Amino acid sequence: MRHPTLLFERGFYLLGYQIGRNFRQIIFTIILVTIIASFGLLRFEEVNNVRTEYSPLNAPSKIEYKIAKYFLKQNGTLDPCYIMSRARDGGNLLRTEHRWLLYNLTRALQQEIHIEKNGRVYGYRNICEPYCELNTAFLAFLKVYDPEQPLTYTYPAVELFGTRAFIGNNIYGVSLKNFTGTEYVKNEKTEMPTQEEQALLLALQRKSGTKKSPTIKLLETFNTAIMPFFLVANYEDKDLLVKWQNAAIDLFEHPLIQIY
Repeated sequence: MRHPTLLFERGFYLLGYQIGRNFRQIIFTIILVTIIASFGLLRFEEVNNVRTEYSPLNAPSKIEYKIAKYFLKQNGTLDPCYIMSRARDGGNLLRTEHRWLLYNLTRALQQEIHIEKNGRVYGYRNICEPYCELNTAFLAFLKVYDPEQPLTYTYPAVELFGTRAFIGNNIYGVSLKNFTGTEYVKNEKTEMPTQEEQALLLALQRKSGTKKSPTIKLLETFNTAIMPFFLVANYEDKDLLVKWQNAAIDLFEHPLIQIY
């Protein structure tokens, strides 16, 4: 009776015999197959997303994520881009030339930067939905600012066309002055308010329903501006976001802008 392992022993013997006799052909074949199989790495894409790969198909988080994407009209990838601007001398950005330069720069980022892909031209409005209006309040503040009208530079929100617009997320390095209704302290000097400031305080006093004069903050200076630009594109068009950011950097490095 033959031993049960005899068949395995004979098989390994024949395999070793063939490898020893034709080792060059076998090594060449293995290397060739490895090279051909390695071409698949050129299109290899690793999916490693906790939300999609490591949670059950019926997980509540997946349902919430789908609802959030539908609500935000987000149909691709989001890349938050923040642009910081400061004056070359580190001074006040409320100075007329700097304020209007900052306004025009922000408008240029929104309207004048164009990138191209596959024969199609993309502007900021094509890759920002639904976040296109993040800087609207800040632009309105830069445009309507008037040193003679305190209503246009209260902090951290300003009155714009009957609506309180928050600008605290856009301006940093701020210097404020307290304004109390009869007088305010500024640089250790006591100054009487202008007629416009008195009218502002009277309106705020009536709105609050109290006889006590309210204290408000007026913006004197700020030396840093932050403008958020949220970019959205389909997953296969993520290179558009990088191209737009590179174009924005080129705009800020223009010699006519660098002098400020």
